[in-house]
Amino acid sequence: MAQTNSCLWCDSDTTNSVGQEHIIPESIGGVMKLPKGIVCDECNNYFGNELDMHLRTGHPLMMLAYQRDPQIKGKRKGGKGVKSRREKSKEYLVNEQGMVCAKTGDNGYTLNSAIPLTYSDLFVRSLHKCLINAVVAELGPEIAKEELSKVIQFVKTGESPFSWSYAVSFLGPFPLVFFRANYILVKIDDIYFLALIHTSGIWVVSSEPNAIHPANIDYLSKKLSEKFLELDWKLSGNLTNKEVISNFGWDFADNRKQFGTLGFYWATKDLPPSNCLLGKNKARLLTECKTCGQTNPVPLPFCIFDFSELAKNKKTYQFVSNKWNCYDHSTLKAIDFDKQHNHEIKKIIKQGMRVFFNCSDLGIEIRDCNFSCVKCKNEILFSSKDCFV
Repeated sequence: MAQTNSCLWCDSDTTNSVGQEHIIPESIGGVMKLPKGIVCDECNNYFGNELDMHLRTGHPLMMLAYQRDPQIKGKRKGGKGVKSRREKSKEYLVNEQGMVCAKTGDNGYTLNSAIPLTYSDLFVRSLHKCLINAVVAELGPEIAKEELSKVIQFVKTGESPFSWSYAVSFLGPFPLVFFRANYILVKIDDIYFLALIHTSGIWVVSSEPNAIHPANIDYLSKKLSEKFLELDWKLSGNLTNKEVISNFGWDFADNRKQFGTLGFYWATKDLPPSNCLLGKNKARLLTECKTCGQTNPVPLPFCIFDFSELAKNKKTYQFVSNKWNCYDHSTLKAIDFDKQHNHEIKKIIKQGMRVFFNCSDLGIEIRDCNFSCVKCKNEILFSSKDCFV
């Protein structure tokens, strides 16, 4: 790679910069670095503190890998770091939005299945930053600046008129395999795709918005399977690459489709509702697109109703983002959330919530209906069991 004295992010002079940017953040186990002079010390410190940390904390399986993987920074000294982190992992893991997402222990872990495919802007920006770093490492900073202007702007500011998404193939919980964090860079029709290989799974992002979609995911899945078998991933234990790759594609989300031979899920940012003002305590009946995960209002005239009716139906509650229905404090207090404290109800209001229930309890029976997703336009087939508020 040719010597450069201009920062990738701010164009300032880097002649006196001493730090080196990790291609994959050190906080999730990255070891490889870019040469000195690619990123100035100020930007290196800024992105490390403000963005890279969200790659570790923005997703429950990244958090679990940080707790369990002894190869990640801070866990090697005398084994004490490993023991301390694993002791802490025997507690509930709470993500950045304050939601309980996993319970771990000596015998494995359980996940709140509504959480792992939710979308976080900071987490997705940090994934795309790894893509930029990989292109710089493989092709140089000038190529990155010339061909990745859209994604560079998105990573720097978080402001973009485009839709950026990711695909992920989760590594099954057993056997427990630790990877030395690495990546594969693939180019398809002038678009770069990064596959970040990690203890938590394979994470894929692209250099162009809207390039992550089922057709490209299928193609990438085949290419990655071939490349995976060729490389030395420094796996823990005596497992072969072929044995490990058979454990990708862990299927835990019954309500979502998987794509490709590696069983990828597609995670996108929900389009905001065009109009969610229904009046006090009114609620839309909602369902989720099994392709892209977009929350959709059920387009049936009888599927807007009084939220107070739910107080009569004590069912299972899962707390995730839901911008279509907004409830006030007094409304939520009418429902017995296992006698939760007042401050927990306030947290629910802030987070939004998703309530699954039997529609027939409200006099609604839905069978084998369909409509087009407001985002990806794929057909949504749904019945009562697929609905929530």
